[in-house]
Amino acid sequence: MTFDAAILVGGAGRRMGGAVKPLLEFEGRRIIDRQLEVLKPRFESLALCTSKPEPFADVGLPILPDPIAGAGPLAGLVAALTWSQAEHVFVVAGDMPHLNGPVIDYFLAVARKNPDADVIATRIDDVTQPLHAVYRRGSLSSWQRHFRAGARSLARVIENDSGVATEWVDSDELRRIDAQLSFARNVNYRAELA
Repeated sequence: MTFDAAILVGGAGRRMGGAVKPLLEFEGRRIIDRQLEVLKPRFESLALCTSKPEPFADVGLPILPDPIAGAGPLAGLVAALTWSQAEHVFVVAGDMPHLNGPVIDYFLAVARKNPDADVIATRIDDVTQPLHAVYRRGSLSSWQRHFRAGARSLARVIENDSGVATEWVDSDELRRIDAQLSFARNVNYRAELA
């Protein structure tokens, strides 16, 4: 089974005055650099998904344009699944500085055991975490259908049992690897960067 990875970096950063969050420093390093340190050893191919490529010119990865600029994470997923040649794509938000290699490895192991699942995701405190998940490339047409129908929220599509086969990763199992479940935390406010 093969896996690629895509980092969704097209968020508007509204709560941070329009900042490009993946390029902000967290504990002395850019968030994107922290992420790549964890992702590069695990995935053969990596890409960035955004409609605003200019800030990421120095990252050295392919930049996949969203099918519709500003259309949210579902647009980034469609771009990633269209680009990838692997059977599955690990998708992560570009504002998550605490990626955890063993947690990602656990998600990949679950995907290997459930090759027909369209998405491997978890819930934390009953909140679906669609931007730290594995998506099956073979489900692209389903995601495209939801996108064309106006869906923009990955979580809503997954939660509404709308023809997407989901394998849920037990967050209690993940706590054995990452006790605080830090891997799923994103940065929304400048105070969180300190």
